[in-house]
This record gives sequence, C-alpha cells and structure tokens, in this order.
Amino acid sequence: MDEANSYEEQRRRQIEQNKRKLDELRVHRLSAAVRQAAAKPMPAVTKAEQLKGQLGSDHPAFIKPLSHGSATKSRQLYIPAHFTQYLPVHDEMMVLVDEVNKKEFAMLYRVSYKHQKRYLNEWREFSAYHELADGDCLVLQLIERRKFKVYIVRASSYNNNDH
Repeated sequence: MDEANSYEEQRRRQIEQNKRKLDELRVHRLSAAVRQAAAKPMPAVTKAEQLKGQLGSDHPAFIKPLSHGSATKSRQLYIPAHFTQYLPVHDEMMVLVDEVNKKEFAMLYRVSYKHQKRYLNEWREFSAYHELADGDCLVLQLIERRKFKVYIVRASSYNNNDH
C-alpha cells in the first residue's frame, strides 16, 4: 500500500511541477493566440475576394491562395474543380497575362482524366518572374477562351491599397 501512495504522491508532485513550468512559459496564452490567429482569414485572401467581386461577372474568375510549394517549387498550378466548366476538355496552350505590365506567359493546359485534375504546366516561370511567395493570392480571370488575366495580391503588402 505504501508503494501505491508513494507513486501517487510522486505523480501529483510531477503534475504540479509541470503546471508551474507551463505557467512560466505562458503556454496557455501562446496556444490561445495560435487558435485565434488560425481562426482569422488570411488578409490576402480577403483582399482577393474583394477584388474578384469588383471584376464583375462578364468573365468568370477564381481565387488561388498560394502555399510555399505552389509559389516557389511547383511546376504546375492546379485549377479548382468548380472552374473547369469554363475550360477546354482537351490539352491546349493557354496564356496568362500579368495585369500590371501585360506580359504574357504561354502555358500548356493539361487535362488528366485518370486523376480528374486540370492544371497549367510550366507555372514556375510565371511564379519566379513575379517572385510569388507563401501567402500571396491570385485572382485568375478568364478573359478569352484560352487567356487568363492574373491579378496578384501580395501577402506582404495586404495593408497597402495596391495589388
């Protein structure tokens, strides 16, 4: 019986010690701050949604938030499934036009029936040219059958009025 009491007492002391350490490190405040930050929408996405709303409905558009991988490493930009109704059903060359300097980037639009994915190949050239980064957000507007106008909303400057 003494062993059980000794074990319980040691366990209780260890729990109290751990609680003191957590309080010293303010882990509870940190975890609350992380939960709060995760619940907020990304500022670039919010601004991109506003921009998309201002474009009107004459030409369909979609928003593409960029992760680190899609901004810097990926060779392909995946098209959301809900948008494919506006796109060709076979592989075709398409053009992305930068809305600021009107520079055009030709890309192969690929249709993968096996994986039911559609994407733009050779995406990395566009991404590198524009120095896209994690958290940036794109608004892609289909202005012609094979041409997208691309608006870039920078995560690093979401407080500014430029996009």
